[in-house]
Parts: sequence; C-alpha cells; structure tokens
Amino acid sequence: MDKGNIKIGIATFHRPVNYGAVLQAYALQKTIKKLGYECEIIDFATQKHRDAYDPTKIQNQIYKKTANYNIIRYQKFQEFIENELNLSKHAFLTSKEFENSEEIKSYDIVITGSDQIWNLDFRGNGWYSDFYFMPYPQIKHRIAYAPSMGSSNRSKLMPYIDFMKQYDYIFMREKSGAEMVGSLLGMDIGQVEDPTFLISKDEWCSNNECTHKPYLLYYEVGYVEGGLSIAKMMAKKFHLALKVISLKDIYKECNLEYIHDAGPLDFVAYIQHASLVITTSFHGTAFSINLGIPFYSVISNKNISRIKTILVETGLEDRMITIGDCDKISDYQVDYTSVRPLIEKKRNHSISILKKSIDQVMETY
Repeated sequence: MDKGNIKIGIATFHRPVNYGAVLQAYALQKTIKKLGYECEIIDFATQKHRDAYDPTKIQNQIYKKTANYNIIRYQKFQEFIENELNLSKHAFLTSKEFENSEEIKSYDIVITGSDQIWNLDFRGNGWYSDFYFMPYPQIKHRIAYAPSMGSSNRSKLMPYIDFMKQYDYIFMREKSGAEMVGSLLGMDIGQVEDPTFLISKDEWCSNNECTHKPYLLYYEVGYVEGGLSIAKMMAKKFHLALKVISLKDIYKECNLEYIHDAGPLDFVAYIQHASLVITTSFHGTAFSINLGIPFYSVISNKNISRIKTILVETGLEDRMITIGDCDKISDYQVDYTSVRPLIEKKRNHSISILKKSIDQVMETY
C-alpha cells in the first residue's frame, strides 16, 4: 500500500496546559509527517481533563485568585493546539464515544505516545482512561512510541498485559519502563527518545534575537522542595536575573519575575535564550540538553526515574543538583562537545526505529 493511503492516528496527552505534553505531541506528529504519512492526533480528553486547565472553570478558591493570569496562557495554548496540531474531525470525551465512532475504523495504525500516558498513578483522577492502551478490537495495528509509566509499579500494570500484547511494537521512553514491560510480556522491549528530541535544535529555535539581559530560567511543573531556593541562590551567585515559569501559579504573588503568558513556542524561546536553566521537569531537562543550554535538574522521588534516564544516557549525571551543591559550583557551563553527536545519533536511531516499525506494519497490507 502506498504511504499516502496509510492513515495514522496518535493517542497522547495533547490537551493539558503543559509545555512538555503539547510540544511532544507536536514533535511526534511532525516527525511522522516528515516520514511521508498522513497523520492526525485523536482529539480525546475527558471533560474533567479539559475543564482542569480552563481558568474560567477553576473551582479551587486559591487558584481562582490567579485565574486572570492563566487566561492569556490558556488562550495561547488553545491557539497552538488548534493551529499547529492536526486533530481528528471529532472530539471524544469518553472511551465509549471513540469505540462507537466511525473514525475508529479509519486508522490503519494508531501510535500511542509519548508522555506519561501509561502512568497508572493517574487512574481515579477523573481524566485518565484506558483509551491510551487502545483496547478496541476495531484497531488494526498498534505501535507504542516512548510512553512513560512514571513511577507506576509492576502490580499496577498487570491488568493491562492483554492490552499490551495486542501491540505490533512497543518502545518505551525510560530504561526502567522498558525493563518492566519486557519482564511482563516475556520479550525484549526497546528504548527510544522522547519525541521532542526527534526535532533538532535548528528546527526548534527561532531566529529572534534575545532582548533580555542575562537571566536564569526556573521552570517547574510540580512543586519540588528547595527548587526555587536553588534558583535564587544560583541567580544571585552568578549575577543573573531570575525568571520563573510554573504551571501551578503559586509564585505569582511572591515578588518574582513570573512569566504567566508564555505559549508553547514562547517556552522554547525562553529556554533557548537563558544563560542557565534550573528545572524540576523532564521536558525542561530535555529541551535544555537538545538546545545546548547550561542547566541543573532538581530531583525528587517523583521525577528521578524519568530525569535520571536522560542524564545517564547523555553523560550529564553531574547536572543533578540539591541545595547543598550550590556553594560548590564555581562554573555552571556545560561542555556539549561530546553530547551533541550523541544526541544526533540517538535522534537518528529513534527516527529509524519509528520508520521501520511503521514500514513493517505496512507490509501486512
């Protein structure tokens, strides 16, 4: 069958007001299109999932105080999602809606990934769904590209073994995830890079010149104790202005230069132009490495497996930081001489695996 006649659907997290989630979805879609295939993101997200990020529907009184600051960012995310992501014609709020739709029959292959779509700690929060395992008999072929399980353990995955067995190919994002799924299925499971690495620095970076004075960017998704204190200490030590991007808005009233209006590509630009990045985030770490920006990652029990994998792979384990390390650091620069060719090799390898898996599925038609 000709490539142009193959239709690929992507099942991923693409609706959160979360830079990493939206940008990895964008990167995977862009990469598949560059391989020559028709591709769209299945617009699935539960109503609770959609409402959780809408500042006009926030119920928590604490977050209501910052809702006005959220609106601009929320609007920029919606514009990016509508303009840059190729979404399915219909939106789906429940797994049953998708299962009973005509669209489910239109996909020759569904690729699930990336991000934490197999993190079963999300179950019970009202917005997670078995949809991300594609448990539907109508689906012809399934490929898992770089899903992450977060801190999920073996027992939580046991009920999903039969779903995973239906996949033609599974490639995990973290080594720990590949080992766990492999042991459950009794087979070797490959490891691939996060989709944001499939796009090169030159493709991500704009040509806009930085108009800011030298600054340290502190990027936080979930609160990690000591993270902001580390950023403040490092900014002061190296005479850098401090800019803060946090999805929780807890720092809005803390007399900081808090960036509340950054859209997805604005976020990339803030990393691109930073003198130093301090982050608690996997994707904050990933973008810093991919763009060649000096950084430190603040580790917690929740993010250690995801962030440590990427640091070990690139030989940058020394970029993990605790508050006790600040006094010992005399130079924050990173020598990317050996890292750049390694990233390029990993990018090419992951793209090759993605292409090969799709091509081999095509041969069955």
